Formats: sequence, structure tokens, C-alpha cells
Amino acid sequence: MRRSSAQWARQVAMTTFLTVSAVATVGAETDLGGDLSVDLQSYDYRASLRDTSLKFSVNRTRSSHVLNLRFSTPLISDSLGTLSLSTRVFGTYFVSKVDQFSIGTYIRPNLETYNGQLGLFPHRRYPLLLYHGKARDLSLRYEPNNRADVEIVQPQLAVIRRYNTLSKSTGAMWRYTVSDQTALLTELRDSRQQSYRAYDFAEERNILPIFTPLTINPLNTVDTVTIVNRLGDADLMILVDDIVRDTVPARSQSSIVVDSGQHVCEFIPLRYYNAYRFRITVRGAMLWQIDYKPPATPIDQEQRNKSATASFVYGGPGRLTTRSFLEVTEQTESFQELKANLTSLSNAAAYKLSPVANLDLLTTYSGNNSDIGTLSSQYNKSFLNSTTVRYGGDNRFQASLMHSYNRNQSNSITRSPDPTDSTRLIETPINVASNLNSLVNQLSLSSRRFGHRLSIKNTVSFLSDNTGYGSDQFASTVTNSVQFQYRRVTITPQVDVRYAYDVRRSPDQKASELESKIGFRGETYRRRLLGDVQFRGEYTMRRRSDSRQVDTKGLYAFEGTVSRKFARNYRVFVLVSQQLETFKTKVMVDGGQADLGQSTRPNERRASYKVDLQASPSKNLMVSAGVMLLTQPGTNVVRWIANLGTQVPLIKAPFQSMLSTERRKIAGLPDQTNLLLESKVTYQFRHISVVFKHSYSREKLVNVTYGINEIEARISRQFEVF
Repeated sequence: MRRSSAQWARQVAMTTFLTVSAVATVGAETDLGGDLSVDLQSYDYRASLRDTSLKFSVNRTRSSHVLNLRFSTPLISDSLGTLSLSTRVFGTYFVSKVDQFSIGTYIRPNLETYNGQLGLFPHRRYPLLLYHGKARDLSLRYEPNNRADVEIVQPQLAVIRRYNTLSKSTGAMWRYTVSDQTALLTELRDSRQQSYRAYDFAEERNILPIFTPLTINPLNTVDTVTIVNRLGDADLMILVDDIVRDTVPARSQSSIVVDSGQHVCEFIPLRYYNAYRFRITVRGAMLWQIDYKPPATPIDQEQRNKSATASFVYGGPGRLTTRSFLEVTEQTESFQELKANLTSLSNAAAYKLSPVANLDLLTTYSGNNSDIGTLSSQYNKSFLNSTTVRYGGDNRFQASLMHSYNRNQSNSITRSPDPTDSTRLIETPINVASNLNSLVNQLSLSSRRFGHRLSIKNTVSFLSDNTGYGSDQFASTVTNSVQFQYRRVTITPQVDVRYAYDVRRSPDQKASELESKIGFRGETYRRRLLGDVQFRGEYTMRRRSDSRQVDTKGLYAFEGTVSRKFARNYRVFVLVSQQLETFKTKVMVDGGQADLGQSTRPNERRASYKVDLQASPSKNLMVSAGVMLLTQPGTNVVRWIANLGTQVPLIKAPFQSMLSTERRKIAGLPDQTNLLLESKVTYQFRHISVVFKHSYSREKLVNVTYGINEIEARISRQFEVF
């Protein structure tokens, strides 16, 4: 049968409609997109030593252009599974400047960062998730803990460091839902991370000096310094105050005579190794040893974790709810040569005895076996079992009773070099096993009518171990408070008393502690003159006594705050805090029968004052400023802080800035200051976003002045393909 033109046209139109509909359906469920961005990270660090010409500076900048892609699609249908892929391609340019030297490095784009996830059967009782990912991160890090090395040559390279981090993870998660109340969840995971430190200026060639004082004699006018050059392939030139004093051949030693006092010295190896400039004070004969230790491995740190976890959950409308958890982990780490295996098992259950009574059970076990190279090895086991009964239908009455048993066992071995044989290690075993039984009872009563609250907590614990040591502790705490109002002022007096008694064995000793606190809190709001007012005052007395001495400490404290708002847009906040601490000590001998008298520490008075002003004259402008004064014996601190929040004109981008300055005065030391300035601008226009951050910090300490500028910027553009 031959089709007419109209029938053929209808057939083509129907086929085209079905095809377009199918493509549209797939396109709606399939997503492909990403973003293009440019990142900038820059650190400018400077340091100078007081009363010397030593100054250090470094600037390190990282600039990256990044392409992020993401793709997700269902596997035939949503019921079967979903595939998600993402990748990150970037190129990075590094610039490092130290004093007058500059080095640039460009790292080409490569496909080393990607991630994939495959989810199967998401709508069934047994969903499965498989994932694998790999990432490469090139970054700069500010490490202020290394600033202590400011007196060595080019120390700034240790403060601003460049790192290359590689990470990889593979795993699977599977869940099986038995019923609405029961489920099983398992996960297997293998992750690895390697961290490299990049050396721009041959930092791996730094020498290692060791300074050892032999004698100390501040009366000397000149001193002898013995210099031992342990470098096997380089002679060593010695400079003192920029004057060449000697050249020590490789694997040799020499002696020089210097004036007593402070000197700026420098070691200059005549081949391969880096110079070492430092400042040192000579007050007697000294031994200077110069050695070199190459990096043990090009990888600063490599860490790998393998873990397997399983959890079982049961709970529903019934009375019983329980959760069990098992985890097995294997960890290796190259920096400390660490190898560790951890196994932990726990089970928590809750049973509702009645509408107002509950029973909680907890059991945990953990075993940890670790080995740290040539230093030590340790095997720990811990077991805990606790039972808690809680009673209370409302907030007026609450009571609980808990018993717990904890057993810990530790078998460790410490290793140390044999002084008679450098190739041999001496192992010292230490084995300790302890048992702890404790009983805790808590009771709380409250009355809404009178605002009365009473809380009582009693604790009894018994500790013993295999060495004969034991400790029996008894403690009781009572808290009592009442609340009332007087002329729109809410006042809450409170009395706390805590008493503890401890009996120890091997060695035998008895100790007790009594702590009592009497205080009050008050608050009132919307006062015509002061606005919102809060105040607190208390006195605390703590008395500790044993067979050797009796220590008594008293603390008087008062704090008050006032917050006042004017014309809806202006606010003033004032804080005043005062503390006075007293000390008294009585020393006993002959088992407490004789009294050697009282020795008292001087009373310490601390105070803090704070004033904040906040103004919002318009919708897009907020300004605040404040000052704080802290005083205590021998130290005064004054801190100023200001904040600004507004919008950049024309583009209406939010802008935030903070300025803080602090001056610290310590008796006997020069004044120390700290200046901090932070700013942030964010802008969003359609699919384009811009973020700019700037931070400047300047610290002037006793002997060193530090300054650092940090800039972070990012501009990105999101896109969707389909």
C-alpha cells in the first residue's frame, strides 16, 4: 500500500517530535557545565632586628588560570543509577623574590585533578556508591612558627613556603535497608596524600650549625671560639662583623678569639652549600660545629589511610533504639615513620522504661597498635561500659544515676641510642593496666513560681593499676539559685558549693578541696537613661589541703555592661570588669603536726574596660569603633578597633574593612605593638563573581619587627553547556 504525501508528512512529523522529546528528556536529566577562573595569591614578608642592620624580605606570588568541568547523567534511567564526573585543569605561575634575587616558575596545565562517582540502585533497599578521585594542589603557606629563625640567612624562605600536594582516594559505600526500623551501612576507603616542598633558592643546601657554650664568664673581655668544620667536601670561611677571620679546611677545626658581647657572623662554604648568617652573644668559650644533612627524601610527608567501617541501626516507634559501629583503620606516615592500626567497636542502646524513665547503655572497645620508627612502639587497649537511668517528665524534676567501668592497658617500648654502640638501640618496656569504676548521681529541682533552681551532683570513683597506685575520689556539688524582680530589675542570687576528697595509695596521701561561690546576676532593659543593663558580681573561695600544705585562694569579680541605642541608627556599648585575687599558703611538716607559718603571694588586681560605638546613618553604611584597656600586674594592654561596612559606588559591591591596633606594655621590656588591617570586596554580576581580600599585619616585638602583606583575588565565570 502506497502512502500519500499527507500520511508521509504526518509520519515524519511524529518521528521528529518523538526524537526531539527524547533528546529534550535526556538533556533535562544530563548536566554539563563548569566555570573559568583566575586566582591570585601573594605574600610579602619583611623582618628586621632591633639595633642591627639585619633585614630580610621575601615576596612569593602564585597566579593560576583554572577550568572546572562537571558532568552528570543517569544510566539509562534514574532507577538504575547516576554517573557524575568532574575535572580541574589549571596552569600556575610562581614568582619568588628574596632581597635582590628573583625566580619565576611556570607549571603547565595537566589532567591530574579529577573525580568520579557512580551511584547504583538509588531507589532500592541496597544503594551502592563507588568513587575515585585524584587531586593536585599548588599553594603558598604562611608559617609564622618559623619566624623564630629570623637570625639565620634567608629565614624568610621558611616563613613563606611553596608546596605541591598530591592526593588520591578510592572507596565504596553500600547501604542495605532491612525494614523501616533496621539498616546496615558499610564503607571501604583508601586515601593517600603526598606533600612536597618546593625549593626555589636551593634551600636543600642549607648547612646545620650547632652552638655549644663551654664556659660562661661575663667578666671576660675576649673569648675563644673553637670551630669544627664537618663538611667533607668544602672549606669554610668565617666572617665576624663582616671581617674575614679564618678559613677552616674540610673535616678540620680551628680557633678564633673574639671580643665578649654580641656579634653578627657568617659561615660561607666555598662550594655547593648555602651561606649562613646569624647573630650571637658570646659570654665565654664556645664550640661551633658546622654539619650538613641532606633531605631524607624528596617527599616531605606521605600519608596513607585504609579504613573499613560498618554500622547497624535499629530504631522506630518501639521502646528500643540501638546503634552499633565497627571501624578498622591502617595508617602510615613518612615524616615520623609512623605505622598504626586501629580497631574500634561500639554499641549504644536506649530503652524507654516508661513515659518519664529511660535506660541508656553504652559499650566501647578500641585497640591501637602504633610504631614510630626508631623512637617507640605502643599497643593500647581500652574498654568502657556505662549504664545510665534517667527520670523526669518535665523541667521541674530531673534525676539520673550512672555507673561506668573503664579498663585501659598500655604496652609501650621506648628506644634510645646506645652510648657505647651507635648502631644499637636500647629498648625500655613500660606496661601499665588500670581499672576505673565511677558512680554519678544527679538531681535537679526547679520552681517556675519562685524562680528557684536546685542542683545536686555526687561522684564516687575508684582507680587502681598494676603498679600499686590507687586513687579513691569523692566529690559533691550543690548549686542553689532563686530569681525575683524589683522595679523592672531581674536579680538572680546564686550559691555554689563543691567539696572533693581524694585518698591515694603508693605513695599514701590524702587531699581535700573546698570551693564555694556566692554571686548574683542582674539585668534590666529599655531604661530611659542607660538602655539595656547587665551586671554580675561574685566571690569565690577555693581551699586545697594535703599533708604538706594548705592553699587558699579568693577571687572577687564584678562585671557590668550598658548598651544604649539612639535614634534607631546609633548604639553605644560600655563594659567594665574588675577582679581581685588573693593568695595564702600554709606549709606543714611532720605529717601536719608542725606549722612553718604562712607565705602569701601579692594580691593580683585585673581590670578591663571596653567602649564600642556603632553607627548606621544609611542602609548601606555601617561604622563602628571601640577601645579596650586591660590591666594586670606588670602588664597594660590598649587595643583600638574600627570596622567599616559599605558598598562600592556604581557597581554596588559589598565592601568590609577592619583596622586594629594594640600596644602592650610589660614591666622591664620595650613597648610592643601590633597593627592589623583587613579588607574584603565581593561582586556578583549574572554569572561573573569577583572576590578580593587584603590583609596587612605588623608586629613590633622585643627584638624583632615582623610585617606581612597577604592578597587573595579570584574572578570566575560560570557556564552551562546543557
